[in-house]
Amino acid sequence: MLLKQWRFLAIFACIINWGGLNSYVLNAGRRLTNKYSSYRDVYKTEDIENVLKCYNFRCVYEDGKYFRCFNCTHHIAFIVESKEMIFDGTKLFLTRPVVKNPRQNRFFVAAVDVEKILKPLLEPEKIKKYLPNGGCIVIDAGHGGMAEGAKNSRLNLVEKRLTLNTARALQTALSKLGYRVFLTRDSDVDLSLERRGQWANKLKAQLFVSLHYNAAESVQARGIETFTYTFASHPSTDRTKALVSDGSTEINNRFDVQNTYLAYCIQKSVTIRLGSIDRGVRRARFGVLRHIHCPAVLIECGFLSNDDEAKRIATSIYQEKLVSSIVEGIQRYVHNTIMRTAVVQSTQVLKNFQNKKLSLPKRPLLKSQGKPNKQALLNAYP
Repeated sequence: MLLKQWRFLAIFACIINWGGLNSYVLNAGRRLTNKYSSYRDVYKTEDIENVLKCYNFRCVYEDGKYFRCFNCTHHIAFIVESKEMIFDGTKLFLTRPVVKNPRQNRFFVAAVDVEKILKPLLEPEKIKKYLPNGGCIVIDAGHGGMAEGAKNSRLNLVEKRLTLNTARALQTALSKLGYRVFLTRDSDVDLSLERRGQWANKLKAQLFVSLHYNAAESVQARGIETFTYTFASHPSTDRTKALVSDGSTEINNRFDVQNTYLAYCIQKSVTIRLGSIDRGVRRARFGVLRHIHCPAVLIECGFLSNDDEAKRIATSIYQEKLVSSIVEGIQRYVHNTIMRTAVVQSTQVLKNFQNKKLSLPKRPLLKSQGKPNKQALLNAYP
C-alpha cells in the first residue's frame, strides 16, 4: 500500500514538472513573468489575428513554421518560436519570439512589438515627423584615428576610411535635396561616442545616421543590417532573456516608433538596390545612439571579413548604390510620415475658422420681432 502511494506521488510530481516546463506556451496571451535574482522581466502578449483583423488581414498557418498574414496591401510572415518577421519582403526582429498556444491554436507576439513595430509599419502616416524638408541631418562616420574598426588586410580595406568616404558622399547627395547636412568628423580623428552624440544634439539634428562596416569570425557572414536603440525594459536582438541593465530608459527611447520605421525604410531600400543579403532591422544598446535627441539609426554596410563582399564594397558602383539607396530610404521615411503634418494643418485651419466665427459680434434682435424665425437667425450673423 505504501509503495502504491509513493508511486502515485512520483507520477503527480512528473505531471506538475511537465506543466511548469510548458507554462510559457500555455499561458500565451497572459502576463508573462520571468524571475531573476534582482530583476523582474514582465511583458504582455497579444493575439496576432486580433491585432490584424482591423486591417483586414487574412492569416494562414503553413508548414508548421510560418504564420502568414496578408491583405490587399501588405504581406507579413511570422516564424513561429523565432523573433524573425518578414514585412513586405524585408526582415525585422521582434523583441520576443512568436509563441503558439496549442490548446487554442492561436499565435501571440509581445505587446511592445505590436505598438512599436507592427503599428508603425502598418500606419506610417500616424507617425510624428521630425525631419521637414530642409531639416538638419547629422552623418556619423564610424571609428577614426586609433580606432580603425574592421579590416581586410588582404584587400587593404580599413573601416574608418570607408565610413568617412561614404559619409562625405552621403552628405553631398542629401545636400542637393536641400537638407542641412553635417558630419561628426571630416578627417581621420578619434571621437568618443559621447562627443558624437553631443555634437548632433548641439546642432539640433532632426535625423542621425551612423555608418559602419561589419566583420565576423566566420568568413561566410555577409549582408547588411540596420540597428536602432533597444526598447526600454526589453532585451537587445542578440538575447531573449532580459538583464538588470535592460530596465533603464534612455533619451533616444522617446523615438522608438520613428526609429523602427526609419530603419525599415533604409534597410528595405539598401538591400533591394544592392541585392545584398538582408540581415534585418535589429536593436542594440549602442553608445552612439543612446543620448541622441532625434530619430537615429546605425547601418552596417557590409562585411569586410568576407572577401567577395569586401571586393564589392571597394568598388565605386557599390558606393554609389549604397549612398543613393540610403537617400531613397530617408526620402521614403519623410514622404510616408508627411501626411500627419498635412492633417494637423487642415485641423488647425478649421479651428481658426471656427474661432473667428465665434468671435464675431452678434446682431441683437429687435424686441418687436418676437420669436425669431429661420431668416432672423440667419441675419443675426454678418
